[in-house]
Amino acid sequence: ILTNCGFSWNGQYVPPPETEATLNMLILPSPSTDALKKLLPHFYRQTGIKVNLAVYPYDEVFEILSHLHLHPYYDLLRIDMACFPWFAEKALLPLESVSSELPLLLENFSEQIQQHFSMVNGTAWAIPFDASMQLLFYRRDLFEDATIKRMFYEATGKELTLPESFAQFDEIAAFFSQLHQPENRQRPMGTAVTLGSSGLIATEYLLRYYALGGRLVREGEPVQLEPSLAATALEQYLQQLSIAVNLPGEWWSDAVKQFERGNLAMLIMYLNLFNDVAHTAIAPTIGYAPVPGQLPQLGGGSIGMSRYSKKKKQVEQFFHWLYSDEIARHLVLLGGNSAWSGICHDQNVLNLYPWFNLLNEKGMTGIRESEGSKGEPFNLRQAEIIIGQGVTNAINGIMDVFQAVEYINARIRNETGA
Repeated sequence: ILTNCGFSWNGQYVPPPETEATLNMLILPSPSTDALKKLLPHFYRQTGIKVNLAVYPYDEVFEILSHLHLHPYYDLLRIDMACFPWFAEKALLPLESVSSELPLLLENFSEQIQQHFSMVNGTAWAIPFDASMQLLFYRRDLFEDATIKRMFYEATGKELTLPESFAQFDEIAAFFSQLHQPENRQRPMGTAVTLGSSGLIATEYLLRYYALGGRLVREGEPVQLEPSLAATALEQYLQQLSIAVNLPGEWWSDAVKQFERGNLAMLIMYLNLFNDVAHTAIAPTIGYAPVPGQLPQLGGGSIGMSRYSKKKKQVEQFFHWLYSDEIARHLVLLGGNSAWSGICHDQNVLNLYPWFNLLNEKGMTGIRESEGSKGEPFNLRQAEIIIGQGVTNAINGIMDVFQAVEYINARIRNETGA
């Protein structure tokens, strides 16, 4: 029988031969994944352990985690923090059972990061990898330009300042989009919206919903959108489509590229997806500020050991290597992200990404409602897909805003285990 390719001659699946010196890791594409890829030869030289990265799009990672018993060959799993509480107990081994040393690594992360990225029901299951949050990035050169400031004042009767609410954000975006001249970097469009994936649509919509004071999780109530706030947020979301660049992509890389090329005045983006821009020609003009409404969603993910893996010793070595000062710093300087407290005051890092230590600032509040009001996990990822599909129905004119909100809430009740 030929088993080395993973199948025998009669079509039965046979796992490829296990070697002690490899770890297989499930991960999604991101600047942090690219940075890790560059550093892995160093880990191999140091330990003789080869790490294979299986890089899959977000939706496929979710699919694999949902049926992990069919994928027992993974040793390490990078799990997005939106679905981390949902999968932690189903997919991972507690850090403590891998090695009593591993939970100590969490002391290098703030309380908030530990709560969202490591702990479920009082147990540490994973270590934060590329923890992140949404920020408003903008072109400082445009916001400080005397001519543009005067034109904005003449158009609106207001000073051009950084938007603190979505009403201001949309007004500024509309102003830039009206001035827009293709190919002229001093006359870009106002902002961009990504419409190729339900999960992404949900994130961009929920930011507006949270800014109005809405929540999915409320004490003593089923998990759902609060109907009147949800309808208002959806109306706002639909109105901005006519003044924004509408991108069909399934991930935010297209939006980031548009900013990088000078085609956008503002972009709300998770900061871990923006580090690459700091290595491009537009870098000196990048400004950053809190998102309108001051309640960013947290993003990024954590790494844990699959419950199907037997390689505790190698996994422990990998974690100690990845979370050493030297490697954590290199990962970030190569464009990756980390909320590792040791790097937050590193001058080289802050010169490159001045927004870097925002994640660790005292009083920094972010939100991602991945647990119910009693701390029980619910399937936020599924809820986000449902929200995105409801919003899409409104975009396509299939439902009005109230019907779309009703549709979303009915499905969240039925399908998320909330």
